[in-house]
Amino acid sequence: MSRRWRRESIALAALLAGIAEFALGQFWAQHLMPQIGFFCVICAVLCLICRFWVAGACWAAAAVLPLLQVAPLYLPHRATLRPGCQVTVLAFNQLEENPDNAGAAALIARRHPDILFADKVYALDEFRGLLLEKLPDYSSAGFGALLILSRFPISHSSDLRFGIVADATIADREVRLLNMYMIRPNRNFAAYREEYEKLYSWLRGERGPLIVGGDGNTTAFTPEMRSIRTLLKDSWDEAGWGLGATFPGPWRRAGMVGPWMRIDYVLHDSAFDTLAARRIDEAAGAGHYPVAADLVLAGSGTPGKPCP
Repeated sequence: MSRRWRRESIALAALLAGIAEFALGQFWAQHLMPQIGFFCVICAVLCLICRFWVAGACWAAAAVLPLLQVAPLYLPHRATLRPGCQVTVLAFNQLEENPDNAGAAALIARRHPDILFADKVYALDEFRGLLLEKLPDYSSAGFGALLILSRFPISHSSDLRFGIVADATIADREVRLLNMYMIRPNRNFAAYREEYEKLYSWLRGERGPLIVGGDGNTTAFTPEMRSIRTLLKDSWDEAGWGLGATFPGPWRRAGMVGPWMRIDYVLHDSAFDTLAARRIDEAAGAGHYPVAADLVLAGSGTPGKPCP
């Protein structure tokens, strides 16, 4: 066997080893589908440069599956918008190790969202007080380390195992707001799966209008989040661009190289359309980069104007 074929065999063996590792650790690998696809492309290019034609073709073929899931995020798309008034939603995950309540409250006040879903708020009363000083006409609902702040009056709220829910009146319609915070799969995988099953069952019983925001602690490529997105629309899919990575945030050690996965969401049912979705690159007091979405409540209020 020639030296070139020996080296090409090594490249093919590396691919087979990678496929085996993906199969064994499929759940965790699904969180890194963009990175896996990009890595396969690099390996394919290197193989072709070295004239390892078979290995290059195989590495390129291996890149297809992950990139087919990622490529639509970078293609032009325009959601169909029905006439209706607009609501701005912000999902904010607070930094837990060294919380900067004042900095986080100032950031949120500058964004001035109509609805805030805040997670990991361990000094709940202090943080809520700072926010209400800057947004005095807002209503709030908080349980544990979760907080919903709303420009619209909240009539009822309750604590769910996977988040908190509140009912707000928007443009004379009762809209249910769910701030979700799902358990981390690396902390307790069985509990993570159980919470997603309960969230799925709860959503199936809802009739809307409904907005869901918060920390899913999983990416859109996992089966758990895919199941949720069969019931709700993801605002990022409708009006975002690119991967929209939110984790890790800039204050984490791993965040020094930038975020590489999106685990924070603004979701909604068919009562809403998404006008715009964006990641907020300013992250004062945030553990993740915040996510904002401008939603249209179809058929309600004055089209193009903020919802009353």
